[in-house]
Amino acid sequence: MGQGTSYLTERLKDQISNLKNAIQNLKQKNPENLFGQAGYLMAKEIQKDNQKFIEKGLGIKFDKWFSEEKELRKKKEFAKTIKALEKKNLTYRKDGAWWLKTAEFGDDEDRVLLRSDGAASYFLSDIAYHLNKFKRGFKKIINIWGADHQGHVKRMQSVKKIFDWPGELKILISQLVTIKEAGQVKKLSKRKGDVILAEDLLKEVGLDATRWFFLEKSLNTHMEFDLALAKERSEKNPVFYVQYAGARIHSILTKSQISIRQLADKSLPRQQAGQTNSKSQIPALPASRSNLKQLNHQSELALIKKLIQFPEVIEDIAKDYQVHRFTNYVYQLATIFNIFYRDVKVLGSGENESARLALVFLTRQILEKCLKLLGISAPEKM
Repeated sequence: MGQGTSYLTERLKDQISNLKNAIQNLKQKNPENLFGQAGYLMAKEIQKDNQKFIEKGLGIKFDKWFSEEKELRKKKEFAKTIKALEKKNLTYRKDGAWWLKTAEFGDDEDRVLLRSDGAASYFLSDIAYHLNKFKRGFKKIINIWGADHQGHVKRMQSVKKIFDWPGELKILISQLVTIKEAGQVKKLSKRKGDVILAEDLLKEVGLDATRWFFLEKSLNTHMEFDLALAKERSEKNPVFYVQYAGARIHSILTKSQISIRQLADKSLPRQQAGQTNSKSQIPALPASRSNLKQLNHQSELALIKKLIQFPEVIEDIAKDYQVHRFTNYVYQLATIFNIFYRDVKVLGSGENESARLALVFLTRQILEKCLKLLGISAPEKM
């Protein structure tokens, strides 16, 4: 434990030090399987850190954290899985190992379940885990795998057929990520320990930029993460550009002194121009159809057309999981709004002001919803 140096970070050194007493106990109780047990203890500590970082650092919430040790190994699910496959007459022994007849169900070849030394293969673990999901009643399962697992897709789809699971099993393959720093692409190697941890990347560029840059590329496209661009506070940085558009919208609405609460609450009666909200003592925005018909400038119409695409974009992504289209949409929306802001006077535009403010307000609503779905903040000032 701790003899290799490739992954030996300061944090890992601390974790190993904290486990020394537990490892000493293992030496006395179970010396034959010392490395296996010590590795398991270390993995538990690493996973605790990973869970904390994912939830608090990345802001990602999972309904259930699944433990292979507790849910599969201790409950003898591997043995139960093999027994179920034996009943289907789909296993056989060859070269001392136990194999599954996956080739009969669309795989390129049969796959090992138990190795010749009796150890379970990763594939057996995957089968048991998916059977657990099938039993939990899911109608759709979405797996996101790394590029090095492309060859595992057929074998897992064959498991779906073997157990005649009626739901949809969707497997998405992500491509590799490289880091660009100071104009140079860094060559990363997991085997050599030359890696950049997500936690370090987050500290370097922040959560908003990290989320945006990972989401803006299609999963099946190689990604080059430009550190300098991610840290830049200018319109060259797409997430800064979008957030700045949102801050500009907030500024316009604040300067207008319009009752945003009344505008947002459709249940309140709409007031006529010149009247005030007795509680806020600021003019309330009329939103009559006659006013909205005044929006006929080319830039106004372009913004309206982009806004009404929002539900369609969401629906399409829900069907094909191409999330990168969403960042494209948000960036285009910010661009079209900036053109609108350049071409059209909003405040002090006379009889057109209320209709244009309504359009600005709607843009703010859609833009904030988009950023919330992406898990990116929408600052009011930049």
